[in-house]
Parts: sequence; C-alpha cells; structure tokens
Amino acid sequence: MAQRLARFRALARQHQQIRQLSRNMQLRQTTATITNTDMDAHVARTIPSGLFKFFPDGEQPNVVGSIFSDYKVGRRWLARDLRMKSDEDLHKLWYVLLMEKNKLLTIKHECKRQGYLIPRPDRFRKVRKSMEALKFVVREREVARKQAAEFHPEDLQRIRAGSGVPEEWFAPKPKRLPLREKEAVELLGVVPPNRPRPGQKMRPMSKREKTKFRTALRLARQRADREDAASYATKLKAMTDDQVMIEFRGVVDELLTGADIKSITRRSKKCLAEARERGLSPV
Repeated sequence: MAQRLARFRALARQHQQIRQLSRNMQLRQTTATITNTDMDAHVARTIPSGLFKFFPDGEQPNVVGSIFSDYKVGRRWLARDLRMKSDEDLHKLWYVLLMEKNKLLTIKHECKRQGYLIPRPDRFRKVRKSMEALKFVVREREVARKQAAEFHPEDLQRIRAGSGVPEEWFAPKPKRLPLREKEAVELLGVVPPNRPRPGQKMRPMSKREKTKFRTALRLARQRADREDAASYATKLKAMTDDQVMIEFRGVVDELLTGADIKSITRRSKKCLAEARERGLSPV
C-alpha cells in the first residue's frame, strides 16, 4: 500500500511539472500581426514558433481535450490536380504535406500518451497518398524532359530559352565512371546504380537499387547464354558426324554424373538436339 501511495505521489508531481512547463512554453509563444491592406482590415493571428509548429492551430499540448477536435478535412490530392501545378508550386506543396505529416504524428503520440483514440485517422492515408501522387507527377515530368532532350532537343531548347531560366540550371550531369575491364566482363556491361560520378565516393545501394541491379544482371546473363548457345549450334551444323560425336560424348559424361536433361546447359542441349537429328544419339 505504501509503495502504491508513493508511486501515485510521484506521478502527481510529474504531472504538475508538465503543466508548469506547458504554461511556460505558452508564455514564450510569439505572436505576429498580419495586416491585409487590400480589404482595409486588420487581421491578427498567432503564428506558432518552435515545437508548437508541430501542433495544429488552436491545440495545446498537455491539455486534455484540446487536441481531440474533430476537423472537417477534404479529399486527398490526385495526380490530375497536381499536373496543373508548376514545379515551384509542387515544391511548396511537398513541404506543406511534410509539415502536415509531422503534425499528425505529433497528434498520434499525444493521443497515445493521454489514452485517447486519434480523431480522423484517415488523414494519415490522405497525406501519404497525396505525397505519392506528387512524386508520381514529378517522375512523369522528369521522364518527359529526358524524352524531349533525346528526341526533340530543338523544341526543348526553345522552351528553355523562353522560360528565362539560366542555362546552367540545365547542365547535364557528368557520366558515371566507366567499369574496369575485369568488372565489365564479370557484370556483362551492366553498370551498378551506385557507380560514382567524377569526384564522388561509392555509396551503398538501396534495397530497390539492389533488386533492379540483380534483375538486370540476371537478364544480361540469360541473354549472353542464349547468344552463346546459338553460336554453338551454328558451329555444330558445320561439323562432321565424327566431330559431333566427340562433342556428344561430353554431354553423355554430364548425364552419367546424374544430371537431368532439363538441368544441363544450353550448349549441351544444342549438342544433344544435333546428335538426335543426325541419328547419333541413343538417348
């Protein structure tokens, strides 16, 4: 009983300290007056500073009930809405969404601390989907710029000249360092995405880059294997029966080791097919 009473007193003192800290933070909150000269009216509002920027307007930390207002929120940003925005507007909107995401995470933590359910949890999905749509539109424009620079360089140059943007902004990135001879043979010419540019250091690949690189390397090896098998089949066509029989003995030795016909190499399959076609294979 005494331990419970001491724990309750410690919690009460901690709660009192938090309330005092909250009052001190509210006293330090700065205010600014914004004058609207167009409408000939003076509008005063409070501009949050410091950590208060991570709380929505009108909400106060450590005050039970002030953070659980049920807001009316609209729909998320769609790609068709963002396509009508300029690059500058998209840049500003990204940081607006990022600040909103931080506010929602702050509310989630505060609600969890006070033991309440967060109001309107669908706002997380709306912000996340809006940011995904914004990145999708930015990627679309980047792909369009690359295609225009490749297929219509004159039109792209004319548009850039009319935009008034300095030409050095569009300077192409330096090419990545070429692969060494041994690396080019091992990787079959597939350049890793983390290959540094001149003056840069090698960085580790992300999970997505690793997946793309492994897929490209696997496809390159399969393509090289098919090309090698096709060239080997052409050589077999020009060989005599005795020469084909010599090549076929190597396939027989591979099969005698316990290998399945489906698991042998493409070269062996081509040799086996040529031997069957000439009637030299008992298999």
